[in-house]
Amino acid sequence: MDFIEECIKNLTMSIVCYILLCEIWFKRYYLLNKIIIGLIFTTITSSVFVLLKKYGFIDEPYRTIIVIALITITFSIFLREKIEKLLVSLVTVYALGYILLLLGAFASYLILMPFNISDDGLGNIFRVSFFSLVSIFITLLLSKTKIDFSQIFNKFVNGIFISIGSIVIIFYGLLKEDISIEGQILLFSGFAALGYGIYSSIKRETVISNDLNARDIALKKQAEILAQKEQDILMLQNISEYITSDAHKKDKKLDGMKRAVEKVIMQSSQMDILDDARKILDEIEMSREKDARIRTEKLLDGITLLKTGLIIVDGKIETVQERAVLKNISFCFELNGDVSDFDLIIPQLELANIIGDLTENAFMAIKYQSIDILSKIKLIISNDNGCYELSLLDTGIPFNIETLVKLGTERVTSHREDGGSGCGYETIFELIYEYGASLYIEEYEYGTDIFSKKITIRFDNNEDFIVKSYRADAIKRQNANPNLVITT
Repeated sequence: MDFIEECIKNLTMSIVCYILLCEIWFKRYYLLNKIIIGLIFTTITSSVFVLLKKYGFIDEPYRTIIVIALITITFSIFLREKIEKLLVSLVTVYALGYILLLLGAFASYLILMPFNISDDGLGNIFRVSFFSLVSIFITLLLSKTKIDFSQIFNKFVNGIFISIGSIVIIFYGLLKEDISIEGQILLFSGFAALGYGIYSSIKRETVISNDLNARDIALKKQAEILAQKEQDILMLQNISEYITSDAHKKDKKLDGMKRAVEKVIMQSSQMDILDDARKILDEIEMSREKDARIRTEKLLDGITLLKTGLIIVDGKIETVQERAVLKNISFCFELNGDVSDFDLIIPQLELANIIGDLTENAFMAIKYQSIDILSKIKLIISNDNGCYELSLLDTGIPFNIETLVKLGTERVTSHREDGGSGCGYETIFELIYEYGASLYIEEYEYGTDIFSKKITIRFDNNEDFIVKSYRADAIKRQNANPNLVITT
């Protein structure tokens, strides 16, 4: 019976910790992935706890430390997650888990106290099972509170969470020893204080983060609106120049007709004449709108783009398509998987902003490519089992090495003479750090691929910056960026 009770307690601890871990780490995973990882996590942790106690004779807090180390290494290898982030999250999760188990034990004791449950084996198993359900219920309630648990990864406070979590785990190990009632009360009070400290710290960081994000978002939106206006004005100017020769004569005639009708309206006071004149004006405007639609269809040559299901993103891709046509650049858009939930990872406006920055850089790079190469860009948006990524390939000239190694550290551009400011990649890196994405740049040697380079932004929570290039040795010689990884 004691063995069964121990198994139930350890399984409860594993479930409680995994519920918290889902809120911190696995929120972006699909339900099926969560279930599979949850089964692996609970099986490994509960089994190791039981085996270490039964056959290893290892006491707390050493068992918990061993389990945390084992899970950290396992997840870092198979899920390719960063060890330091896993360690912070697991220590915090186990600290919260022990506190919630104590709350569950206290609550279940109060609930069952009026009932005369026997102290035999079955009675104890019932108590432990009830305690398990109460603890899981309390954990689920905590997970539904409006707290951003990801704040524990904040570089300014993650050390605090490691320290507090470690103290909780050590206290729990002391509580398992044979100490006096007064000592147990003191330890329980310490648990309560530390638990409140963890909760209030996460709450405070959530509020601070929300305030900062609100300010940043407001400023970025203003900048985006101005930038978008400039881009739209430029696009309209280009389209206007394209269609002017085709519609010039007809527009002149329509203008003349419109002015004549407007003069009639101004000079006449007859209602029937005014009504007829207004009808003619409406017909002129309808004729103009029809001609505009025909010219737009002719401009895009009947091209239809795939739809992501994200209205703002689809609109941005259409704008890129129109600009590519005007610049005589072949544009291709590829969609892999269902990306309609991409805006759960990053807002649509931010995603459209990234697409605009990447394509604008590609247009500039293509301007200086060899004339015997087909000008082409390809945009790819993918969802690989919950990991979203955005890729852009172009045939333009490669990065200037001095610019490449400084990306993410300062505002740099290879096309300053064409009006490039370096704000594009500066914004991209800000979004990468904000949403935990990684930047991968792959350069292809001339003649090995139709494209010269591929730029990928992968939302994988790794924040990597990796360049894979045929000129890796030359890049390494100039590289002083510690965050840049260069491979061949």
